Amino acid sequence: MQASTGPQRPTHRPDFALPSGSTDCHAHLFGPVARYPYTPDRLYSPVESNAQDYIHMLDTLGLDRAVLVQGSAQGTDNQILLDAIAQYPGRLLGIAVVRTDISDADLQALHRGGIRGIRMSDTLNPAVPLSRVDEFAARVQPLGWHLQLHLGCVEDLLALRESIERSPVPILIDHMASATSQDSLDGAGVRTMLELVRQQPHVWVKIAAYYRRSEAGPPYADMEPLVHALLQARPDRLVWGSNWPHPVHKRAVPDDTDLLDVFGRWVTDPALRAQILVDNPERLFGFPPVAR
Repeated sequence: MQASTGPQRPTHRPDFALPSGSTDCHAHLFGPVARYPYTPDRLYSPVESNAQDYIHMLDTLGLDRAVLVQGSAQGTDNQILLDAIAQYPGRLLGIAVVRTDISDADLQALHRGGIRGIRMSDTLNPAVPLSRVDEFAARVQPLGWHLQLHLGCVEDLLALRESIERSPVPILIDHMASATSQDSLDGAGVRTMLELVRQQPHVWVKIAAYYRRSEAGPPYADMEPLVHALLQARPDRLVWGSNWPHPVHKRAVPDDTDLLDVFGRWVTDPALRAQILVDNPERLFGFPPVAR
């Protein structure tokens, strides 16, 4: 079982002014284990990183809102998300990991608690397998949810393309489809991602975890071409996430301010930043619009 280091505690604001309502669209919470135990068959053991630690990160960076994603180390018990959302009403929403046999009543209870989607994966344990996209798209449609697809590699999109295209609910491709700096923009996987987000108005992509996919390391310049290709394809379908507290990362844990500064250097136009950090999360997750 792989150990996981904890996050750095940020101490300074980003280099650019964040617009009001800026949103971190991908973060996890872990622990305290006595209250939110890890599953025995987990793939990694994360360091406890609680809601208060995360809110401190958001406040330091100037991020007003966030989307919490259930970490696989805690299985399908999403109580840690529900408790945090209740503790910080209006500021947090969540994406759940659920049992494949979850009842409609339990899905509705999660919705009342601030859950707005399901994370699906073939590589995480536990997870809803990607072969069931059609089934779960139909199940979450009445709730107004979306499906968040966590892929092992960007080429996984080839087998999923038809299910994604016919989905009646939004599809959020997690972590830029796990594309790495070694994946060619002309390769079948990346090309499929760009075509989906360009051609299908219900397909979204999350700019996140680029520090994990970079061969070069900070400031991750080798990931910039992929981000620019996504910006050119459909900037109104992109969101950004920190991936705090950075579980299962083998290199030095990044400073979250540095990660946001990298985004600011890639996306220099203030209006485009506001679209990705504020407007797009409001549309996808249902945060109330902020006054401008």
